[in-house]
Amino acid sequence: MPETPPASNPAATDQVACPDGRMATVYHWRATVPVKGVVLIAHGMGEHALRYDRFARALAAAGYEVHAPDQRGHGPAARDDGTLADLGPDGFPALTQDHAALILWVREHYGDLPLILFGHSMGSMMLQQLILDTVDPGDAVILCGSTAVDRMGEMMAASKAEGGPFAAFNAAFQPVRTGADWLSRDEREVDLYLADPLCGFAVTPASFASLLAQGEHLRDPAALEILHPELPILIFSGDMDPIAGPPETPRGAIVRELTERYRAAGLRRVTLKLYPEGRHEMLNEINREDVTGDVLGWIAANVG
Repeated sequence: MPETPPASNPAATDQVACPDGRMATVYHWRATVPVKGVVLIAHGMGEHALRYDRFARALAAAGYEVHAPDQRGHGPAARDDGTLADLGPDGFPALTQDHAALILWVREHYGDLPLILFGHSMGSMMLQQLILDTVDPGDAVILCGSTAVDRMGEMMAASKAEGGPFAAFNAAFQPVRTGADWLSRDEREVDLYLADPLCGFAVTPASFASLLAQGEHLRDPAALEILHPELPILIFSGDMDPIAGPPETPRGAIVRELTERYRAAGLRRVTLKLYPEGRHEMLNEINREDVTGDVLGWIAANVG
């Protein structure tokens, strides 16, 4: 079980141009041992890239250069220019275009080093779209806290919870301590999230609708069949993550369905890992060191 390295490798920052001219702030954790590859992290909705500092430092200590952008509508730049929670006029697909530009930027800087794409929650949904719609899906893909977008839309439409998507996700956890209990069993991590002024929001209704609108495309067997059958994909979730499956179904039902869609499309290297009792943010769960070790082990086994 790896121990998280001390905070001796602080993130540097770069500014990278996106297709529409927006400048993305990209944080960089440098490998502290000989470099094996590059990991590009896509964070989730209502958070920001620096929440991945602990995970990024563990990757850096294992020999990976790590880059993580603040996605549009997120982070200090969005707060300062008044666009926090707004993905812009192009909505969710713009996230994919931004990330494709970042992949090109990484390739230009690192040549033939293996590139691992890591996405959490909304970031994982963006990666589902990216690997279908861009020419470079990286050398391996990791989907954390993910779901089948079409099934998530159905689940939310059937929910009677009021207060937006996060309230619906939190409804299964009783008694309720906070509005973010669904994220982790670690109360300290939940409290840090709630105290962070750059966390805790859902994107605008139009932006959220633009995400759900991709559901049919992401489930289309004809679209999925373009994926290379040897692309390694790791999908991992807590089996109590509400977006992995509603409470009335077997635990993790929706994320299992997502996994089977990739396998049915002919992908031979798809791995599913469900953590018993884990909630949405497995990198911030009480067993996070084990989770990080599992991710590092999977990368070592699947990326040349």
